[in-house]
Amino acid sequence: FPFPSHRDPTPHQIFHLPRGAPPSAIKDRYYELVKEHHPDSPPARALAPDIAHQRFRAIRTAYESLQRKSFSPSS
Repeated sequence: FPFPSHRDPTPHQIFHLPRGAPPSAIKDRYYELVKEHHPDSPPARALAPDIAHQRFRAIRTAYESLQRKSFSPSS
């Protein structure tokens, strides 16, 4: 899944998932994105190190945000 090229993508845009996606889909997509965008992975090594780390942090932050939303009582 390509990383969004625009500034400040939402967690749903980073994960390429619709709002209301089930927790299992969020978790599966997280593992796919980590495999592809981890700074030590071959695709990420083609990027500047600071960009690779920034993308990986954005994926982790998006996952944490989506997890909170999927398990909150108001969702």
